[in-house]
Amino acid sequence: MINDTTNTLRNDVFIAARNESKSTQAVVDAIKACQLDWSKPDQVDPIAGAYKAGRISAALECSEETALGILSLKPFKDGLTADNRRTFGQHMACRAAISAWSNIRGLAGAPDAKTGDKRKPRQTEAKPESVVTPDDLAPAVIRAKLRADVEAYALRIAGNVKRYLDMNAAVIKGYTGGTLRDFVVDVAEAVKLDNEPEKIAA
Repeated sequence: MINDTTNTLRNDVFIAARNESKSTQAVVDAIKACQLDWSKPDQVDPIAGAYKAGRISAALECSEETALGILSLKPFKDGLTADNRRTFGQHMACRAAISAWSNIRGLAGAPDAKTGDKRKPRQTEAKPESVVTPDDLAPAVIRAKLRADVEAYALRIAGNVKRYLDMNAAVIKGYTGGTLRDFVVDVAEAVKLDNEPEKIAA
């Protein structure tokens, strides 16, 4: 039975999805405006770096300079800690940024990295394409060293769940579907609350 609370939550999801679509289109338009020759790394690499740094900056709440520095570090490896290696949280943010770039570059008209086939640039009225997340992008189950590692792990799982929900919306129903949708929203809200100044100080 649909009640006022359900309608409010549904409306929140609708607004969030609409804003997400607008945001994605804005990024696609910005990349298309660069008029890149996708065969020339000297043109593509700076734009790819800027995009990835932007994603990392948002995920870790750091400056662009710091985000670019994190990108240049060696990947995280369990049991190894060094100044030239990422933490687990940084590594998850980088993997998410790299995965997101792989998708957004295609929407902006880049050829498929494997086949070389060109995909038409995304238009405003076009339906969003499904995103397949490779199994190796799932977060590893390892011991966390920092609270940020736990938050990154939770956000990564929530991101995977959201992509699964988007891809299978037609068949995800009932209490199970509702629980999965709530999980995505709750994780994002929990991380946000944990990073409020008064929470950090405590």
